Amino acid sequence: MAEYGLRVRSPAGVYTLTPDDRISRIIGSVDTGTSSGSHSDSRLRDGEPFFFLVPHYRSGEVFSNVSVSIDHSGLSWKFQNPSSAVNYTIYYGLY
Repeated sequence: MAEYGLRVRSPAGVYTLTPDDRISRIIGSVDTGTSSGSHSDSRLRDGEPFFFLVPHYRSGEVFSNVSVSIDHSGLSWKFQNPSSAVNYTIYYGLY
Protein backbone atom coordinates (compact mmCIF):
# COMPACT_ATOMS: atom_id res chain seq x y z
CA MET A 1 0.00 0.00 0.00
CA ALA A 2 1.28 3.46 -0.88
CA GLU A 3 2.52 5.47 2.06
CA TYR A 4 0.73 8.71 1.06
CA GLY A 5 -2.59 9.50 -0.56
CA LEU A 6 -6.33 9.38 -0.05
CA ARG A 7 -7.68 6.45 1.95
CA VAL A 8 -11.39 5.93 2.54
CA ARG A 9 -12.72 3.57 5.19
CA SER A 10 -16.16 2.08 5.71
CA PRO A 11 -17.91 2.58 9.08
CA ALA A 12 -16.43 -0.80 10.07
CA GLY A 13 -12.90 0.53 9.46
CA VAL A 14 -12.28 -1.46 6.27
CA TYR A 15 -10.44 0.37 3.49
CA THR A 16 -12.76 0.93 0.52
CA LEU A 17 -10.36 3.15 -1.42
CA THR A 18 -6.58 3.41 -1.27
CA PRO A 19 -3.95 5.12 -3.44
CA ASP A 20 -3.26 1.75 -5.08
CA ASP A 21 -6.82 1.48 -6.45
CA ARG A 22 -7.62 2.36 -10.05
CA ILE A 23 -10.24 5.06 -10.27
CA SER A 24 -11.92 5.68 -13.58
CA ARG A 25 -13.38 8.91 -14.92
CA ILE A 26 -15.83 9.39 -17.74
CA ILE A 27 -14.63 12.06 -20.16
CA GLY A 28 -17.33 11.91 -22.83
CA SER A 29 -20.17 10.17 -24.58
CA VAL A 30 -21.38 9.77 -28.14
CA ASP A 31 -24.68 8.54 -29.61
CA THR A 32 -24.19 5.97 -32.34
CA GLY A 33 -27.40 6.57 -34.23
CA THR A 34 -28.22 3.50 -36.28
CA SER A 35 -25.16 3.33 -38.50
CA SER A 36 -21.50 2.47 -38.02
CA GLY A 37 -19.17 5.36 -37.27
CA SER A 38 -16.29 6.78 -35.27
CA HIS A 39 -15.47 9.57 -32.84
CA SER A 40 -12.09 11.18 -32.08
CA ASP A 41 -11.04 12.54 -28.69
CA SER A 42 -7.42 13.52 -28.05
CA ARG A 43 -7.96 13.28 -24.27
CA LEU A 44 -7.85 9.49 -24.60
CA ARG A 45 -4.06 9.84 -24.89
CA ASP A 46 -3.90 10.77 -21.20
CA GLY A 47 -4.49 7.29 -19.77
CA GLU A 48 -5.88 3.82 -20.35
CA PRO A 49 -9.21 4.14 -22.21
CA PHE A 50 -12.40 2.22 -21.43
CA PHE A 51 -16.04 2.36 -22.60
CA PHE A 52 -19.49 1.00 -21.86
CA LEU A 53 -22.72 0.96 -23.89
CA VAL A 54 -26.22 2.06 -22.95
CA PRO A 55 -28.88 1.03 -25.50
CA HIS A 56 -31.84 3.23 -26.40
CA TYR A 57 -34.65 0.86 -27.17
CA ARG A 58 -38.38 0.46 -26.76
CA SER A 59 -39.99 -2.54 -25.16
CA GLY A 60 -40.04 -5.45 -27.57
CA GLU A 61 -37.08 -4.26 -29.66
CA VAL A 62 -34.19 -6.63 -30.11
CA PHE A 63 -30.71 -5.40 -29.27
CA SER A 64 -28.56 -5.03 -32.34
CA ASN A 65 -25.15 -6.59 -32.38
CA VAL A 66 -22.58 -3.77 -32.28
CA SER A 67 -18.82 -4.06 -31.89
CA VAL A 68 -16.81 -1.18 -30.43
CA SER A 69 -13.07 -0.51 -30.62
CA ILE A 70 -11.26 2.09 -28.55
CA ASP A 71 -7.68 3.31 -28.54
CA HIS A 72 -5.74 6.43 -27.57
CA SER A 73 -7.07 8.47 -30.50
CA GLY A 74 -10.78 7.66 -30.36
CA LEU A 75 -13.40 4.99 -30.76
CA SER A 76 -15.32 3.36 -33.57
CA TRP A 77 -18.37 1.16 -33.75
CA LYS A 78 -19.80 -1.22 -36.33
CA PHE A 79 -23.26 -2.72 -36.46
CA GLN A 80 -23.21 -6.37 -37.53
CA ASN A 81 -26.74 -6.17 -38.95
CA PRO A 82 -27.49 -2.54 -39.93
CA SER A 83 -31.12 -3.30 -40.79
CA SER A 84 -31.86 -3.98 -37.09
CA ALA A 85 -29.54 -1.33 -35.60
CA VAL A 86 -30.60 0.34 -32.35
CA ASN A 87 -29.14 3.64 -31.14
CA TYR A 88 -26.63 3.35 -28.29
CA THR A 89 -24.86 5.91 -26.15
CA ILE A 90 -21.21 5.00 -25.73
CA TYR A 91 -19.73 6.45 -22.56
CA TYR A 92 -15.94 6.50 -22.55
CA GLY A 93 -13.21 7.52 -20.20
CA LEU A 94 -9.86 6.81 -18.66
CA TYR A 95 -8.38 4.75 -15.87
